Amino acid sequence: MKRKNGSHNRTKKRALEVLENRIPMDGITFADKMGIRPVRRVYAYLAHLTTLGLIVRRTDLGRKLRFQITSRGMKRLEWLRSEKRTTLEQLIAPMLLSDRASARP
Repeated sequence: MKRKNGSHNRTKKRALEVLENRIPMDGITFADKMGIRPVRRVYAYLAHLTTLGLIVRRTDLGRKLRFQITSRGMKRLEWLRSEKRTTLEQLIAPMLLSDRASARP
């Protein structure tokens, strides 16, 4: 279900930014960087991102789960970043245009 305040995209953007360096990260470290408590909550969110194809889940030699951003996740992060700018530009553009129009003689 889509939230009306758009916080789903802010959370997704932040999560993808945490994984942006493409270094596999365990769930505890991810939860720490995201500020998610209790830590067990993070695994449901990581499973959701995995289902969307934005991250992959792997186990390392010690059989510890590691999560890493995919190329699709990187593209989504770029889109989320551009969406923010586009929205801001859309809000500011009418004000700039009205200032220009009022400055004309």
